[in-house]
Amino acid sequence: MVCLSGFVIFVVSIINIYPMKSIVPFANVTDALTSLDNGGRFYNWVSKANDGKISTSELAKAAGVFTDKERMMLFLEMSLMQLSDDEKQQIWERLSTDLVQSFQKHAPQQMLPSEARLHAKPSSMVVVKGFTRWVESKDQFSGFIMVPIMIDKVTSFTMIPIVEQYDLYELRDHESDEYFLIAQAKGSERLPDQTMQFGGVIRELRSRQDKKSERGVFLEAIYYAPVSQVGE
Repeated sequence: MVCLSGFVIFVVSIINIYPMKSIVPFANVTDALTSLDNGGRFYNWVSKANDGKISTSELAKAAGVFTDKERMMLFLEMSLMQLSDDEKQQIWERLSTDLVQSFQKHAPQQMLPSEARLHAKPSSMVVVKGFTRWVESKDQFSGFIMVPIMIDKVTSFTMIPIVEQYDLYELRDHESDEYFLIAQAKGSERLPDQTMQFGGVIRELRSRQDKKSERGVFLEAIYYAPVSQVGE
């Protein structure tokens, strides 16, 4: 709330950040089909469980989303990572035509942290793997993000410190020791310092509270899995 010359103006942030979800990658084709060929939610009359076909509504249920196809494809990519190429092919053959087309359009990129830091594009979906280190203090990292706000029913944008909106991790390459910034919803459960795989959407980061300042990127994490669960 802001008070200007006797008027009270309500300022509300309208950015939505969802809690990061854990993924346990499928160990085999049977596990994958049991989870994915699930019949969809109760109102999806067309989809049938265990019919050998995987529809969009069934994948949405498994991924914990409703209509977000990019998040569905991210979930699918990460959940199949432990399977062999032959096993993955058995799953692809059961996907509906629209799911195959969606994956071709929205397939996430797999990158090292050092690659993501240099080459990842804002709004793209990316999967990265490395060793996590919790950023414990706000003084350890400075950076700003642009967020939409509503002022007296008018949507505007403002720059705020990233640490006000997210909890942060540094994700490091095993080869280069370079790190990439991973962000999760503030107040989420802290992850242990270990090798992890994260999937999410790339967001833009500014070095200062200035639209002309140096730009960088970070990953707003949607899913994660310890590498002990996806294989080295």
